[in-house]
Amino acid sequence: MFSECSVMQGKNIIYYHRAYRKLPSVSKYYFIFSFFLLTALFDFIIFLSYPKITKIITDIAKYVLSLSISGDTIEIITKTFLFKNVYMLDLPGKYPSFLFSLILAEISLVTMLVVPRIKRITKPTTIWIFIIFFINLVSSLFFIFFPDHFPYDMLIFSELYIKTEVSMWLLIPLVMTIALISLPSSNITKFILITFTLSYSILFGCIRYIIFLYLLQKFSYLFMSIMFFIFGPLVDFFYVIGIYSFYVNIVGKQAKKDWEIWKWSF
Repeated sequence: MFSECSVMQGKNIIYYHRAYRKLPSVSKYYFIFSFFLLTALFDFIIFLSYPKITKIITDIAKYVLSLSISGDTIEIITKTFLFKNVYMLDLPGKYPSFLFSLILAEISLVTMLVVPRIKRITKPTTIWIFIIFFINLVSSLFFIFFPDHFPYDMLIFSELYIKTEVSMWLLIPLVMTIALISLPSSNITKFILITFTLSYSILFGCIRYIIFLYLLQKFSYLFMSIMFFIFGPLVDFFYVIGIYSFYVNIVGKQAKKDWEIWKWSF
C-alpha cells in the first residue's frame, strides 16, 4: 500500500525528461523572422535560378554522355514548369529482350525468397532489398507480357526527373528550416547548412541524372522504375536527414557543456 501511494505521488512530480531540462521555446517573432530569412530567401533564389541550373545540368550531362553516345542522338528539350522553362535531355532508349526480362524476373523472385531467410542481414536491409527486387520483378513481368504497352520513354523520364528535382530544391529549405529553427545555433550557421544541403542536392542530382540516362540507354527501360522510386529524387530526404543528424550531433555535444542555454524545469 505504501509503495502504491509513493508511486502515485511520484507521478505528480515527473519533470519534462530525466535530465530535468529542455531547450527554451522559440518565440513566434523569432520563428517568423527565421522562416522568412531562411525558407523564403532560399526559395526565392531557387525560383529565380532553377531554369539556369537545369540548363547547366543538361549541358554537363550532354557533354559527358556524348563521350560514349553519339552526340547527334542527344537533344536538349525545353518544357514549362512553375511558369518558367526547365531543360532536359532526350535520347534513344532501349527495350529489354524477352530473355533478359525472364532472367531478371527469376533472379528477383529467388532473391525475394532467399534474402528474408538470411539471419545475418538486418531487418531494415532485408526490407529494402525486398522492395528493390519486387519492383524489378513487376517491371520484368510487364516487359514479358506487355512489352508493346510500355508508356514511357527517355524524354518522359527526363521531364519527371528534372521537375521532381526542382520541387525538391524548393522543399529542402522549408524542411530544414522547420527542423533547425529550435536548435541553439545562429541563423548564419543554419544558413550555411541549408546552402550546403542545397548545393549537395544539385551536384548529386546532376551526377545521378547522367548515370541514370547512361544506364537506360545502354541497358533498358526495365530499370526505370527502380531508378525513380528507389534511387531517384523522391529519396533525397535520406541524405537531408543524414546532414541534419550530423549537425544535431555536433550541436548536442556543444549544448551539453553550455548550461545557460537550457530551460530548467525546477
